[in-house]
Amino acid sequence: MKFIVEENLARLAKELRALGYDVVIAKAMSVDAIITQANRQSRIFLTRNNKIAKMKKAFSRKLIKSDVYEKQILELLDYIEFNEDKIFSRCLECNSKLHVRKEADNSVPDYVRDNYQEFMYCGKCKKYYWKGSHYQAMLERLRSIFFN
Repeated sequence: MKFIVEENLARLAKELRALGYDVVIAKAMSVDAIITQANRQSRIFLTRNNKIAKMKKAFSRKLIKSDVYEKQILELLDYIEFNEDKIFSRCLECNSKLHVRKEADNSVPDYVRDNYQEFMYCGKCKKYYWKGSHYQAMLERLRSIFFN
């Protein structure tokens, strides 16, 4: 399942990426350009705009009604699932797939490099991720959305 979202759904995009979904944020794109990209890349267009959601053009779309990202995720339960094997497999910033690294460079604090043996790395934006306290907090928050 792949998505394209309007800029006003950027927080939802980040949450979906954390869940392992491929999500493009349509920055400064016309509606027609978003629809073209959605069709070309087999993406579901997530929109908060009722008028866009009711358009007669052929494209996959979902109207997101809530302003609260936890509730927005719940609106997508027909499309997404909580799968720990996919969690945190994409860069939260650029959407690229992350790769396992056994070592990190000097951009990671010394105490992190000394205490963690595995990192996830984004080759595009050169960002490292590791399973520290922030990871645990995000994981628990995502679990609570799906299982409460």
